[in-house]
Amino acid sequence: MTQSIVQPEIIKIDFRNVGWVGVVTADYRVCYGFGPKGVKTWADMMSRKEFVLGAPAKSSGNYINGATLRIVFNAPVRQILGFPGSAEQRIAIERGELDGDCGSYSSIPIAWIKDNRIHPFVRFSETLGDEIPKSAVYIGTFAKTDEQRDVLHVLNGGDQIGRPFIMSKQVPADRLAIIRKAFMATMKDPAFLADMQKLGHPVEPMPGEQAQTIVAKMAGAPAAALKKARSIYQ
Repeated sequence: MTQSIVQPEIIKIDFRNVGWVGVVTADYRVCYGFGPKGVKTWADMMSRKEFVLGAPAKSSGNYINGATLRIVFNAPVRQILGFPGSAEQRIAIERGELDGDCGSYSSIPIAWIKDNRIHPFVRFSETLGDEIPKSAVYIGTFAKTDEQRDVLHVLNGGDQIGRPFIMSKQVPADRLAIIRKAFMATMKDPAFLADMQKLGHPVEPMPGEQAQTIVAKMAGAPAAALKKARSIYQ
C-alpha cells in the first residue's frame, strides 16, 4: 500500500479511492538482535560498527524496515540482499552471518522467543500490540525533526492497516456502512475470536473510517517526506 503512494508509476492504485471496510489487526513489525551478544537497545545498535541484516530484495518489508533505520536515522545498518526466503535468513542468523532481522513479530520463530534468543529493541507501530515486548520502543521516539516524523508516518501507515478488508468505491455508501458494521461485529464474535486464538492469529480491529483517514494522511504528507520515503524504495 505504501508503495502505491511513493511509487505510483509502479503500483497504479490509489487506495484513497476504495471502500475501507476494516482492519483485523495491524502488522506489528520490529527489529531485533540475536543471541547473547546481539543488539539489545537502540543506543546499543547506534554504537556498533555495523548491524548486519538480510533481505530478499529492496521491495521486501524487512528491507524497508532496515533501510528506514539506515536512511532516516543514519544507523550503522548494512543490508545484504538476495536471500531466497525467510528460512535461509534464519539459518544465516543462527550461524552469526546476520546480526538479527526486521519484520513482523508474528513471523519470528516461537522457539527463539521462548528461549530469549532475540532482543526486540524497536517497533514501527505507535501502538504497542498485545504480543510485543515493551523493550521494542516506538521508532518515532527517536525522531528529532519534523521531516523524520513525516517520513515515518508515510512508511509506517501501511503497517497500521496491515490486514485490511476493502471494497470497490462503486459500492453505495449505505451498503458499505452495513458491511462495516457487520465486520466490526464479527471482530467481537466469541466463536470467531476462539477460532483466531486456535490459529494463533491476533485480533486488534480498526474501523474502516480510521483506516481511510490513515491512508489520506499518508498520501497528503509533505513533498520532502514523500521524496525521502521514495528513496528507501529505490
